[in-house]
Amino acid sequence: MLVEEIETCLSGQERVREAWRRRLHDRKFIHREDFNAGSVGVELAHLSILACENGRFRFRLAGSGVRAAFGCEARGLCAAEIDLCKDSSMWTELAAKALARLAPVSGRTRLPDGTVHYWLRLPMSSDGVMADQVLKELGVADGVTLQLNTLGDAASRDAWRAALVEYFRDHRADLSED
Repeated sequence: MLVEEIETCLSGQERVREAWRRRLHDRKFIHREDFNAGSVGVELAHLSILACENGRFRFRLAGSGVRAAFGCEARGLCAAEIDLCKDSSMWTELAAKALARLAPVSGRTRLPDGTVHYWLRLPMSSDGVMADQVLKELGVADGVTLQLNTLGDAASRDAWRAALVEYFRDHRADLSED
């Protein structure tokens, strides 16, 4: 599993980060009650809230997109109890990093099956005093699963090439000299 920290790059993640940022009110984390879930629109399905309990992170809220990505209902479970997460401490480390830094942590992970998940962790508080929760956003390239290391079979490559050539032929005047 390849994990790398990067700036958020999906438009949905930027909407979530901006909604979180607007609620900071000169703090480094938001109070859970301050977050307006309606302000993130369709991204709500990809949101979850992790609560830090005795050094473990438990899902308190998990949208339908999170359920689809994990292949199970995550609400009430710790990461170690979810098949996709249990062999990697990365899931807990990223949430802990957001709380320790009191700052957003974002990046992407390439899973063994080739799927690329873009993730975002934002520090949050259950009581408004101490950062003890993490608002998570999990995106999969705006709802598209990207399968890497495959070019398809010969017939599909030929069809794809023909479609690209036709497209660029029709738009030749719009292309730069480079």
